[in-house]
Amino acid sequence: MPQEADARFTELKEEHGLSTEEEVGLLYLMLTSRNPLRVLSGKFLIWERNGTLIKILQVTAVIALIIVFIVVRR
Repeated sequence: MPQEADARFTELKEEHGLSTEEEVGLLYLMLTSRNPLRVLSGKFLIWERNGTLIKILQVTAVIALIIVFIVVRR
């Protein structure tokens, strides 16, 4: 692994609190992939670990309920 890649690899492990080298390696491969779906999957994994994904889903659910409530009242 090149030195630049090794530095990013270590940063991923420290920043996101991943527990195994295997998890960090998989996340690194996802984030550096040329496939946009794989990169998005890696970002979702990070958001899930940080708790951001659940907050996004909760806000989306509240907005959907408000829209349904408005439509039903008409």
